[in-house]
Amino acid sequence: MELAMRTSMLLLVAIVILNVSMTDGKKDRNRCRHLSRKVSKCIRKGYEPRMLTQEMLEGCKINPKDLKKNIAMKCAMQEKRLSLNTCSPLCKKEKTTPPDNCPKKTVQQCTSQPGQVFYRGMMLPIFYTGISTMEACVEKCRNVAGCVAVIHVPKQARCFTKNERHNPLSPDIHPSRTAYSLEMSCLEECQN
Repeated sequence: MELAMRTSMLLLVAIVILNVSMTDGKKDRNRCRHLSRKVSKCIRKGYEPRMLTQEMLEGCKINPKDLKKNIAMKCAMQEKRLSLNTCSPLCKKEKTTPPDNCPKKTVQQCTSQPGQVFYRGMMLPIFYTGISTMEACVEKCRNVAGCVAVIHVPKQARCFTKNERHNPLSPDIHPSRTAYSLEMSCLEECQN
């Protein structure tokens, strides 16, 4: 009886330890994701990291700017917290670009069929008004940090900019509007 009781207790302790260690892994991933977003946002604002390794910053475009003292201090704190964790690199490695001698795809070639849009990945402001052409919408995206895709609604002259967290093209849930989408990386591809 006593042996069965000890075995049960050991099994219970092992289950608790295993559960705690699995939960900690998930917490670590969430913590890394949260801190990475905060530090990435600081870098986009013009913060120049000082504690992170080159490996962590690989692929990041860092354009240092003068920041208000309180913002710089907050960014430094976030960077310190991130450096104390074992997180994956902040920025995705840049895609290799095709040779410059190939003719690149045009806006028309990269524009989706009507009614196909990218959900999620919204940026602020949610949309820009007075953008009457897809070319103007693409130009707006080029001037917005972090923009990787656009949705253009010509009838309303609206341009929606999207970040890298957008979903793949999907049918538009607003059938009353005609929307066109474009992923900016398509404009770097060679024409076939």
